[in-house]
Formats: sequence, structure tokens, C-alpha cells
Amino acid sequence: MFTQGTNCTQFSSENISCTTEIGSAIQFCSTKVIRPVSFLFLFLAFLFLPNFFFFFCTGLSDVRCINTERQALLKFKKHLIDPSNRLSSWTDDGDCCHWVGVVCHNLTAHVHQLHLRSFPNYESQEGYEAYQRTMFGGKLNPSLLDLKHLNYFDLSFNNFSASPIPSFLGSMKSLTSLNLSNAGFVGLIPHQLGNLSNLHYLNLKGYWIDDLYVNNLEWLFGLPLLQYLDMSYVNLSKASNWLQLTNTLPSLFELRLSYCQLPFIPPTPTVNFSSLLTLNLSGNHFENTLIPSWIFGLRNLVSLDLSYNNFQGPIPVDLQNMTSLSHLGLSGNNFNSSIPNWLYSFSRLEFLNLRSSNLQGTISNAIGNLTSAISIDLSRNELGGKLPRSLGNLCNLRELRLSSNKWSQEISEILESLSGCLSDRLEILDLSSSQLHGHLTDELGVFKNLVELSIYNNSISGPVPVCLGKLSSLRILNLRTNQFNGTLPQNLGQLSNLEALYISSNMLKGVVSEVHFVNLTSLRILYALGNQLTLKVSQNWIPPFQLGSLSLRSWNLGPKFPQWLCSQRRMLSLDISYTQISDMAPPSFWNLSSQFHYLNLSHNLINGEIPNSPVILSASTIDLSSNHFKGPLPCISSNVHLLDLSNNLFSRSTSHFFCFRVNEPKNIGHLNLEKNLLSGIIPDCLMNWSNLVVLNLGNNNFSGSIPASMGSLTYLRSLHLHNNKFSGKLPSSLKNCEELVIIDVAENRFSGNIPPWIGHRYTRLMILSLRSNYFHGHIPTELCALTSLQILDISHNKLSGSIPRCVKNFSAMATNNISNDLNSYRYVSGYGQYLSLESALLVIKGSIREYNTILHLVKSIDFSKNNLSGEIPKEVTSLQELQSLNLSCNLLNGSIPMNIGTMVLLESVDFSMNHLSGKIPSSMSNLTFLSHLNLSNNNLTGKIPLSTQLQSLTVSSFIGNSLCGPPLMDNCTVNGVKPNSENTRSKDTNGLEVDWFYVSMALGFVVGFLGVCSSLLLYKPWRIMYFQFLDHIGYKLKSVVSLGAIVKRYCKGIWTLTCLVLISLNSLILETASFAHLLSLSDRKPGTWDAELAWAIGVLKGERTLLFSFLKLLGLLIYITVGWRKHSMACFLLGICTNCIVCGLYSNIEAVIDCSDETVPLWDNRPFNHQCANNWHIGTVVGVDIETGAEYNLNGLAELRLADQNYAAQINSNQDISIMIYFMEENIKPLVNFYETPRFEVKDDVGLKIATHGWIGSEITGALLKCSNLSLLKGTGQPGQHEGMQWFTNSCQQFIATIFEETHIAEKDFVLGRILNSPFVIFTLPFVWLPLQLDMGLLG
Repeated sequence: MFTQGTNCTQFSSENISCTTEIGSAIQFCSTKVIRPVSFLFLFLAFLFLPNFFFFFCTGLSDVRCINTERQALLKFKKHLIDPSNRLSSWTDDGDCCHWVGVVCHNLTAHVHQLHLRSFPNYESQEGYEAYQRTMFGGKLNPSLLDLKHLNYFDLSFNNFSASPIPSFLGSMKSLTSLNLSNAGFVGLIPHQLGNLSNLHYLNLKGYWIDDLYVNNLEWLFGLPLLQYLDMSYVNLSKASNWLQLTNTLPSLFELRLSYCQLPFIPPTPTVNFSSLLTLNLSGNHFENTLIPSWIFGLRNLVSLDLSYNNFQGPIPVDLQNMTSLSHLGLSGNNFNSSIPNWLYSFSRLEFLNLRSSNLQGTISNAIGNLTSAISIDLSRNELGGKLPRSLGNLCNLRELRLSSNKWSQEISEILESLSGCLSDRLEILDLSSSQLHGHLTDELGVFKNLVELSIYNNSISGPVPVCLGKLSSLRILNLRTNQFNGTLPQNLGQLSNLEALYISSNMLKGVVSEVHFVNLTSLRILYALGNQLTLKVSQNWIPPFQLGSLSLRSWNLGPKFPQWLCSQRRMLSLDISYTQISDMAPPSFWNLSSQFHYLNLSHNLINGEIPNSPVILSASTIDLSSNHFKGPLPCISSNVHLLDLSNNLFSRSTSHFFCFRVNEPKNIGHLNLEKNLLSGIIPDCLMNWSNLVVLNLGNNNFSGSIPASMGSLTYLRSLHLHNNKFSGKLPSSLKNCEELVIIDVAENRFSGNIPPWIGHRYTRLMILSLRSNYFHGHIPTELCALTSLQILDISHNKLSGSIPRCVKNFSAMATNNISNDLNSYRYVSGYGQYLSLESALLVIKGSIREYNTILHLVKSIDFSKNNLSGEIPKEVTSLQELQSLNLSCNLLNGSIPMNIGTMVLLESVDFSMNHLSGKIPSSMSNLTFLSHLNLSNNNLTGKIPLSTQLQSLTVSSFIGNSLCGPPLMDNCTVNGVKPNSENTRSKDTNGLEVDWFYVSMALGFVVGFLGVCSSLLLYKPWRIMYFQFLDHIGYKLKSVVSLGAIVKRYCKGIWTLTCLVLISLNSLILETASFAHLLSLSDRKPGTWDAELAWAIGVLKGERTLLFSFLKLLGLLIYITVGWRKHSMACFLLGICTNCIVCGLYSNIEAVIDCSDETVPLWDNRPFNHQCANNWHIGTVVGVDIETGAEYNLNGLAELRLADQNYAAQINSNQDISIMIYFMEENIKPLVNFYETPRFEVKDDVGLKIATHGWIGSEITGALLKCSNLSLLKGTGQPGQHEGMQWFTNSCQQFIATIFEETHIAEKDFVLGRILNSPFVIFTLPFVWLPLQLDMGLLG
């Protein structure tokens, strides 16, 4: 009698749908329903059927539509919006029965059906845009009520946005089928629809969630004949009795209530869904955690979809009784179990969707029993193991999705297991993100009917196989994010059906030519970014395709601009950034740019001016940054959402840019004009830029004040105005920008007080930089209300007063919470692109650095270079997550807070150029992350606390104070025990260094001269008696001993010689006895630390005593050999000089011992100087780590060899690392010192630290500390931390203090040798024989 259409969409992995458009009778494509009919009915049908067909075939051909109905349709058309003029046939004088979309009854000519649906196309961007142009809109005119016989009305897939479903539709009681799905209607569904008592088919599916809603579903009682009901995406949250009401529809065949925000499924004991064949309750996220049992009683169900409802527990076993199922969708639940074996017995199952269900275990070989399967989706689970070979026996399978699992197989092995009867029928294969590896072999060539192949995000390597070019049915090929290498096969250009090619993020190299694209006439999408490919085509090449999206980022397209781009008339998305183009873009390209939605030409050297036309830059996202564009800024349309023109050569004023079409609201949210040559003032035209979220005008030449209209940017979250010439005060209108997260106005000429309202308004502010301006006055306490603040920089201003004690309220600096607000607005919707990271210039660790990647992790305060006074408030130490604190160049006084050590994450501290006094708090040794410290030019006194970090710093960190201890050369007294006199020591004497070696030398001369010489010179009787006594002794010795020629020659000096020999022998005997005593300590049984320490130190000091005594004896022989003359004053002076030279060499001898090859002293507690370090390890030291077997070679400029990796290292005197000295006899025991030595700066990302092991040996006379067996300790990688040393810090600090307390026990055992070896005694001895010199020379 009239036309009816049926449209059944194929089941997909995401949705199970079968939509039937019903005319006078309802047909279902999923199954044929045969009901028993009576014999009487059959008899009457056969009786009247011939007459019926006669009238149907011969009909009245000249029947025209009824005029009232034609007028009703024309009125209806008048209120419709028809952008593509689809209803052009609806004219005043036309026959409405022949109009598009109108179906009349062949006998009565009444309008029975209206087919006004649109047909969506989501396969391509141009297809979707064409669909949008065909959609109807406007309003529905009540004139439709004049169509009294209308029984079919379809308005689906149109755009009646902002219009409610008209209630008059409830008066069209002849309707049997009403389809308003995806028509864009909004608001309350009228209850009058319950008056359509003849309705069999009702589809009210919404376009978006919450577009449509109901207060109740009581009106369903008026639809007793309803067989199909679809209210998906309608808000049914208020319809708590939805199940009871739908249960009253006895004829219901199909019920679809997906994404309806249904709160729960009532536990109804019995249901009356005896006719129900399809049930779709997906996407409701029910409060129920288990699938209700009544669903399992629906034994006639053919299609069941319970996806995305957060059901938990294993897949219910009761489901195994529903053997009639052909469609089963359980995706998006949390079953947390394996696939039950009984599921493999569903022989009728055609579509199985278990996607994202947290399934585990393996796939059983029994999956081969699903012989009816057409589509299987097991993606996004935790399945593993190997794919069963029985999958290859599913001969009906067309779609197999197994992505995002843990197959961990070679791709070739999987393809082999699927190569049964499935190989020539499979159309869709998705194995992406499945931890696959190996090579993609020619086994792929057997899948001749493949339409879609997705194996992206795996570790598949090797070349792209040539067999891909033979898969002629291929439409989508996704190979991105793998490790494919080599060149691109040329025969890919033969895939004439290929629509989308994704080869991004691989390691492809070589040249791509025109041959690669010769037959790609269907290609619409090409993503090939992240490869090292070079495109070489002729300058006049016109591609055979018309692309919609193209990304060739990182290819080599230059240096000429690719002219072939100008032929792409359908291009919507273009990314050719980083492609080495250094040419001017042709005008024909800019003429095309108005069609773009996404345009990225960044990081090239494209030059020239951009044509200044309002329609030029109209893409939603435009990135032209890092090029050489010049001239004035181009004007943009209101369609632009993101514009990045940073790092170019744009110049001149911006008035025309900001004030273009001043009355037209702009949709732009992100504007970046940083690093250009723009100048002039910012015009007061920002009121129509109210959607701005990010505004970056930094690094230009802007001047003047900030316009008041900037306060209209109420959505603004990031404001960068740094490094310009802005002046004046911060306008109060900025108070309206309450969403600000970062304010950077550094390096300008702003003046006045810091506005207190900053603290009240910007509750989300994380970064505030006012550095290098002319702000004055006090720091407002209102800033302390910024609890989210992580970076505060107000340095280089003229601020005065004290630091507010309320800084403890900066809670973001006191807790380890990491906020995501800083970059939460970076995502560019629609293109999967991200904006560049927020960045800021910060002065940290003594230098200015740009932070971006880890900016959200940095927590810093910088108050430097102001006029702040008073004490550092102890409340600062409550900011325990702070990483950098800079208070330098102020007028601060008082002491450093004692509990500063609680700020354990500090990496950089700068208190220099203040008036701080007192001692450095001992708690500072707890700052294990500290890598930069500057306390210079204060009034600090006392000893520098011991810690790995503090002793590794340079001397410049402490200069200008009255400090002592390492790393300074002035060593302090440790617990009342003086270090060995052989060490250069320091004492706090008002900042002046005192070297006791030279003091004792001077005292020796003074005492010797005054004690002997003065008495003899000043008192003549003593002098006469003394020399007479010596002459008398001399005459007696002459008579006893005959010295021959030598005595005759040196007779006048015999007594001098005798005394000198006796004194020297006495000194030698005493020192030898002392050394023997010290050596005897080695016989002690080790058991206490003091005995072992005395043994070690005694041995080394004994060596030095012997060596020094030998050198003194050598000086004596020189003294004798010179001989005596009549006038022996020269001999006297020579003797004194000889002894002075010998004693003066003492410190140099000690340094030689300290720096000699393979010898390091245990006692010396001063740092190695870098000159000494150059002599350290003169020879080659090779060691082998016993545990790892790694061999290390340290020779001059060190080269560390570890396993297969070579780390070239160089000595860098500016970076230090602590070396641990170990004492070994039978066991390794940590002993005494940390030494500051040159750091081996490894030229690699791997952080390495060096620790030295040594042992006491006895092969050489005395015991030598040998440096060998270097051990590399890999670091933890945390910033500022001495990696590999943290475990040793606390224990070593406590242990070394104990050692120093116990060293006095060892010192008493060799105190005699130390006294004899002291500079005081040595420089006093020459004067003992001074009278003899005077007698023989001066006074004789």
C-alpha cells in the first residue's frame, strides 16, 4: 500500500544496534518472529488477496494529494531551516505525493509517511561536514495536525537545537511509528506522547546526555501496543519505577535505555518480558554491583548489552543458560576474573564484546567453539599468554580486536596462529598496545581481505614488509609508535582504497618520492611525524589525493616551501613543523589557510610577511612560532581558539591586532606573542577578548601602563608580561582576574606598593614573579593568604621592612601536595595537541635558569636585593617542602634560624651580603639535598658543621666571615683536642689566619737568642767565665785526641763540632726511641678503636719522624762539610739557614707524603687542595669490584669503564664529591675522614659517585694506605642530593665525632716524638751551640 524502509546497522565492537524503520508493520532485522495465526484469518486472507493485488497494481494513477494536506506540508516547510534546499520539490503547485520524503496511500492519496531524516557520515571530516549541511532545523509547525492519516514520522539525525519536543505530537493519534532520535531536541519530554495509543515504534534517543529528561514515565501506560522503545541518552534519574512501567508493555520486543542515568535496577522477583528480544541497559553505572537475577530469566533474549555499568565480581554463571544470545555486550565492567569456559559454548553467539572488563588469565583453546562469531572484542584487559591457534578456525569471523593486553608474543607467531580459514575472511585486526615484538613478516600477505590493520604502540622492529602493498582492500593502516626502520616500501602507493595511513614515531629513514603516492587516490589522513624521512618530489607535483589531515613533523621538506600543499583543497589539519623549510610561504598557500582547523608551521625558518586579511588566519588552532615572520601582526577571525606567534620578528604596534572588529567577541583562549619586536602600548581593547586563558606578551618592547580592560579577562589563568618596559602601578581592575595561576611581570618598570588585594583575590595563584621592578614599601602580609603559592620572587626591588612571620601560611611550600593547575589548561581539544609547557625564569643555585618541564615541582622564595631588615623569622623553617631560599643582599641581622635543618628538601640557600651573626646552626648538616650554599659576607663565627654537603662546597661559600673548619683551610679545635702539629691549623682570631708552624719558629728564635746570646753579650763576666771554661775543656780534649790534618784545620771549631754532633745524636736517639715506641703499638691485639687508631697513626708518624731526622742529619753533614774559617760568622749563618731550610721543608715534605702515589694520611683533617689533587694517583690504579666484577681504571684524567659502557670523565675543580676512606686489616672498618677531592663529572645522564676503599699493607717499611678498588655507587637521581652517599651521612657524622673524642688516647702514645718534631724545639736547637760559634768566630 505504501513505501516502508528498513535500515539495519551492522553490530560494532562499541555498540549493538539494529534500527528498524517501520511503516504499517514492524519488522526486525535481527530475527524473524512468527506468531501462530488462526485458520480463519488465513482463509480470509487468501479470499481477498487477489482483489487486493488487482487494485494495488492497476491503482488510480492520476490520484493527486489532498489540498489541505499539501497546504499543511507547505506551512510545515515554512518553519523549517533547510540549508541544502532538500525540500526544493515542495512547491505550491506541485503534487505532494511526489515530493521528497512524502509517501501517500495509493488509493486514498492521504499522506501516510514523512521521511525527513538526515544521514550522518562520520567516516571523514568532509563527510561529516556534508552531513551537517543537510540537517534540518528550525521549529515544527502544528499544521502537521492536519495530516489525519499520518502513521509514520521520521525526523532523526537533524538539528532542532534549543527546541523542545512539541506537545502537539501527542494529538497525532494515527501515528504508529515516531522517530525523533538524534534530532537535537532538548528539554522535558511531553507526557502527551502517552496519548499515541496506536504507537508501535518510539525512538526518542538524545544527542547528548541531559539534553532530554522526564519527570516520570507514567505516560507509558497509554502505549499498550508499543513494540520498540529507545530512550537512550534521556535523563531518567527521576523515573525510579522505570522497570515496573516498562514491564507493563506486553508486546515489547526491543528496549533500549542506555546512558539514561538510571540509579539502580530494582530486584523484581518476576518480569513480564516474555516477548523481549533485545535489552540494552548500558552506560548507567548502576548502584548494583551484581547483575540482577531476573535478567538471566529472559531466555528468549537475542541481544543483551550491559556494558559500562561497573558490575563487579566474576561473570555470572547463570548467564550460561541464555544460549539464544547472538549479541552479548559486557564491556566496561570490573569482573576481575578469567573468561569462563562455559562462555565458549555459545554456538549462536555472533557478537561478543568484553572490552575493558578487567579480565585476566589466558584465552582458552575452546574459543574455537564460537563458530558463529562474526565480531570478538577482548581489548583493554589484562589477558596474557599466547593466542590459541583455534582462533584461526573461526571461519565466520570478520572482526578481531585484542588490543591493550599483554600477549608478549612475536607478531609473526600471532599471524601464523590466525592463518587458518580465517585468513581470507578477516577484515579488521587490532593488536595495538599488546607488548608485541619481532618482525612483521610476509605472513601478513595471506590476509587478503583486511580492511583495517592496527598494530600501533608495540615494539615491532625491522623493515615495513613489502606484502602490505598487496593488501588491496586495506582502508586503514596504523603502524605508529613502533620500531620500524629502513625505508618506506614503494608499493604502498598501489593501495588505491587506503584512506588513513599512520606511520608516526618510528625509525624510518630514506627518501620518499612520488612513486610512494602514485595510486593513493582515496587517501584522506596521513600521519607520519617523528621519522627521519626526506620528501623529494618535483616542484610542480600534484598529488593524486585530497588530504583532510596531514602531519609530516620532523621530515625534511625544505629548504623550499612545498608547493604541492596548495593543491589540497580539503585540508583541515596541517602540521609541517620542524621540517627545515627556510623559504617564503606563497600567497596561494595563505589563500587556502582559511579552510584549516589546525595549522602548525612552527620551528622552521619561514620568512616574509603574513598577508593582512581578516579571513586569512581563521583556523581554530594556529602555531607559527619559531620562524622568521616579520612585519605587523596579522588580524585573526573570531573562530581562532589558539594563536602562537612567539619567537618571530613581528614588529610595530598591536593596536590594529587587539582592536580589529572591536565589537566582535573573540573566542580565542590562548595567545602567545612572546619573543618578538612588538612595541608601543597595549590598547584598551581587551574587553572582547574575555575568553583568554593564557596571555603571553613577554620579551618584547611594550611600554606604558597595563590597560584597565585587562580586568575583563575573567577566565585568565596565565599572565606573562616579563621583560618589557611596562610602567606605572598594577591596575586595580586585575582584581577581577580571580582565576590566575601564574603572574609574571618581572623585569619591567612597575612601581608603587605591592597591591595587598593580590593575596585576597588570587586564591589559586601558584607563581608570583615581581622581580626587577621598582616596587617599594613593605611586603604586604596579605600575600600570606596565597596558600597555593609555590614560587614567590620579589627580588631586585626597593622593598623595606621585615619579612612577615606569616610566611608559614604558604601551605603549598610546607606540604608535598603537587597541584595540576599549572598545566591543566594546556590541552587543545579536538586535535590531541598540547600547548608548550608553562615556563618561568628563576634565580636558583646562583644562576638564572628557565624552568618548564619540572616547573610545577619547584618551590622557591627569592627576596634578594631589596632593603629588608630585621631577623630571619623562624617561621620560615616550617616551609619544609621549600627547595630554594634566597635572602641575599639585604640588611638582615640576627642569627640563622637554629632549626633550619628541618627544611630537608632545600637544594639552594643564599644568605650572603647581610649582617647575620652567630654560628652556623648544626642542624644545617641535615640538609642532605643541599648543593648550593652562600653565606659569604656576613658576621658569622665559629666552626662550620660537619656534613657531606657542607664540606663539599667551595671556600667562596663562607668567605667574609669569621668561620673555621673544612672546607676552609682554618681548622678548628675538635672537642678540646688539637690536631697533629704537622697540620696547618686555624683559629678564630678576628678573621685573621694563624699558622702555628711559623709562630713556633719565631718563638724558637726569640727564646734561643734571649736565653743564651743576650746573657753572654750583655754580661761580660759570664761571657769571660763561659769561654774560659770552654777553652779549658778544649785544651784537655786536644791532649787526648789527635785529629790529624782535619783537627789542625778545624781546631778552633772542635768544640762547636762536638756539641753539634752530640745534640744532633741526642735528638736522633730520642726520635728513634719514640718511633720504636710507636711501632710497638702494632703488637697490641686489636680490640678497641683507640689501639687500632694509635697503631695506624703511630706507624705513619713514625715514618715521618725517621724521614725528618734523616733530613736533619743531612743538614748536619752539610754544616760540617762547609768547614770553619778564621772568621766563622758565615759558617754560623750557614748553619742556622741549613736548619731553617730543613725545618721549613717540613710542611712541603708532609704535603708530598699526603699527595704521593698510593699514599693518603689518616690523621690530616684538612681538605686536599686542587694542586695537591693533581699529584694524587700519579700512577695507574686499577681495581676490581668483587661483587660486580667491574674493572675501574683511574689515571690522570680518569676513564671509568663499567661493563659495556664507557664513561669519559674529566676533573672539574668547581664540583666536589666526598671520598670515604676505609681502613682494612682483617675487616673493612670506616675510620676517620671525609676529603674534598675533584669530582669526576660523568658526561652522561647516569649520576655516579666515587668511594675509595683502602687497606693497611706491610710490604713496604711502615704501613701505607693504598688507594684501590674504586666503587661506583649509582645515585638516586634526586635533585641536589649527593647520590650514593646519603646512606653513609648520619652514621659517619656520629662515628667521626666519636673518633675525635677518642684520639687523645692514641696521642699520648707518641706525644714525645711529636714534641721532638715540633717547630719550636727544632728552631730552638741552633742557639744551644751559638756561644761556640761566637767563641770561635765573633768573640774569639
